[in-house]
Amino acid sequence: MDDEKNVLHDLFAGNGMLDTQKANYQNYPYWGYKSDHVYQKTITYFDYDPYGHDQREVENRLTFSEYLKKGFKHPFTRLVLVPNEPHIPHSSNAQIVWNVLKHFSCVNGKIVEK
Repeated sequence: MDDEKNVLHDLFAGNGMLDTQKANYQNYPYWGYKSDHVYQKTITYFDYDPYGHDQREVENRLTFSEYLKKGFKHPFTRLVLVPNEPHIPHSSNAQIVWNVLKHFSCVNGKIVEK
């Protein structure tokens, strides 16, 4: 778990998104940092075992935590809590990621909003 905590800290600190350098997991479970927006959404997707077998349709309620960065209109970071599922990527995960990344591009080594 320390690796994940370090990655989250580096993500926020490296992008100038921290008011404080110390995470507070008691006040902000899972991510340790206060988000700007939190919402839940139920999605339906196909789940399968790690080898691509035993496909079944699953409905799951995800919790989205969005973090804004000064000077950007769209959330700069979106963390998603997926309950009761193994850590296996699904096509629905790619859509969730794309819904954030599509607002940004890299120009001369800097992240800019489209």
